Amino acid sequence: MKVCKRILTLGIVLCMVLSMCGAALAAELPTADGTEEIVVGTGESEAETVDAELPAEESAQNESGDTQTIRIQDVSAQPAQTSKPITTQSTQVLSDKTLRILAVGNSFTNDTMEYVAQIAHSAGYNVTVGVLWESGASMEEHVNYIGRNSPVYKYEKFSSSSNYNGVERSGVAPNTAFFDEKWDLVFLQQVSYLNGDPDSLLDADGNSYITQMITLIRNQVNNSRLSFSWLMGWAYARDFEGTSFIQMYQGSQDVMYRKIASTTKNTVWNSGQLDSIIPVGTTIQNVRSSYVGDNLNRDGKHLTYSLGRYAAGLTVASSIGINISKVTYFPSGSSVVSRLHKPMLVQAVKNAVSKPFAVTKSTYKSAPNEPTPKITGIANTSSGAKISWKSCSGAAYYRVYRKKGNGSWSLIGPQITKTSYTDTGASNGGSREYRILAHFDSNLDNTRSSSTANTWLRVPSGVKASPALSSISVSWKTNSKASGYQVRYSASSKMTGAKSVAVEKTGKAKLSNLKAGKTYYIQVRAKKAKDGKTCYSAWSSVQKVQTLSNTPAKPAEFKVSAGEKSAVLKWKESSRAAGYQIRYSTSKKMTNAKTVSVGTAGKKTVTGLKTGKTYYFQIRSRRTAGGKTYSSAWTAAVSCKVK
Repeated sequence: MKVCKRILTLGIVLCMVLSMCGAALAAELPTADGTEEIVVGTGESEAETVDAELPAEESAQNESGDTQTIRIQDVSAQPAQTSKPITTQSTQVLSDKTLRILAVGNSFTNDTMEYVAQIAHSAGYNVTVGVLWESGASMEEHVNYIGRNSPVYKYEKFSSSSNYNGVERSGVAPNTAFFDEKWDLVFLQQVSYLNGDPDSLLDADGNSYITQMITLIRNQVNNSRLSFSWLMGWAYARDFEGTSFIQMYQGSQDVMYRKIASTTKNTVWNSGQLDSIIPVGTTIQNVRSSYVGDNLNRDGKHLTYSLGRYAAGLTVASSIGINISKVTYFPSGSSVVSRLHKPMLVQAVKNAVSKPFAVTKSTYKSAPNEPTPKITGIANTSSGAKISWKSCSGAAYYRVYRKKGNGSWSLIGPQITKTSYTDTGASNGGSREYRILAHFDSNLDNTRSSSTANTWLRVPSGVKASPALSSISVSWKTNSKASGYQVRYSASSKMTGAKSVAVEKTGKAKLSNLKAGKTYYIQVRAKKAKDGKTCYSAWSSVQKVQTLSNTPAKPAEFKVSAGEKSAVLKWKESSRAAGYQIRYSTSKKMTNAKTVSVGTAGKKTVTGLKTGKTYYFQIRSRRTAGGKTYSSAWTAAVSCKVK
């Protein structure tokens, strides 16, 4: 990259002279480490420590490996702040809760914008996000690419039509993105290793790349109200060993952050072209001062897919007017972020927005106390052992472990988002222990429940129920692993008020003292005693059965044939009838009917009838039980004309 070499200002010369004074200067400085305190914030009382002796020139390698000379400007030599106050709030008001944002940058831009649309959506906003990026692209390169409309970019869009999940394309020309939406707001960002180098923002003639880029984009985007904001980059991880980090920033995260803050405030903002500064880099430093520590980078430079990207996204959301306290979205899956981080993150973001160029140390020094899962019960079902537990606030998901005897724990449920899990691999009669692990995320500790033992038994099969008058005989196939069984019955299909009968190893039971003619619902389960505890299988499917009634059934196939002054009656006998009663009349309504009682025979001849007269006959079954006579209903009347 071409980097402008400026004439040394009086401030730099002064610094060089002072550096030669060595011990004399050190004796007069108020700090013991050879640094002086310089305010690079917004006039707040807090100040950031910046090296007093910054080198005038440093040899560095850019991300492509090319060596170049970088001019480093002392903060004190920067021009004074413009009359325009620094703001971290976009002038684009979300009055209708909709906004269209296009971010143009590099892989750091992609990190920053990954969760913005989903964060906004969870707070009730419809924010469309487009990310036009090329890995390692600087502001100078963006000016060239956009000027030539070069198809070198990746373009990822997050909108309601894709449920706010990104859809990325490669080999995209800038105009494709510029014309895709009527963008309200455009974010710009410098390549990461040059975020702290003010000279990288100027061409050889001293012209601002920011101004050039904004002019190019304004000519393409169809929105007269279009405004621009700057995405402030973040410092690398402390243990990162990249060449540019060592040569440009002495391998110091603190130095890199201070130079980024200085460049953003004194060069970027003073370009006078921007609507706001989005202080992502300060948010990251604020979070690093919490219990999270320096654990926000996945490769020393880029943010972690979980907490790092989420913190950056919250900063953007806050900067476009969203109350992040109302955000309910948290990344899940392999990039999970626990809800327990929210108070710390809200504080870090709000402090960054109010003090964009000074680290505000977090008051959250200790990680939240993660609750421990507690197993509430294990129920044997027909398909396996169902383990249930209490939910843990802030847990992203749970893991279920199983152990047999003195063996080792094995993972059987890797990522469970509910508070129950059925072990379908449980063996009949086998005893197993279970344990639940609550997973929060990589920045918090996981917690484990105590173990609980259980014996799973197969559900009894082949259940049959045979009714009698006031009892029901139940049978089923036995289970060799069971020590006994339990039979329950109820007049309710929901088994309300069910009574139970304990049965030993035999596969039979008799339910007595039941009501005749009543419907009952019956289930069977196996049981086994283990270590002083009785375990049961799940209940079998419900058997519906009705006991026999005291009232006999009506005779079937009732027929009447005429005889000489007589009628011959025949019927099919009822198995539970002790006798029958016949009635007949010349009236179909059985007015003044005569009644005849007969035994169990299915035939009767009624005599003494008048020739040529039509008679109507009915019959019913009868039986006596407990001193009481029970009769069936009358059959339908059958007519017969006597000979």
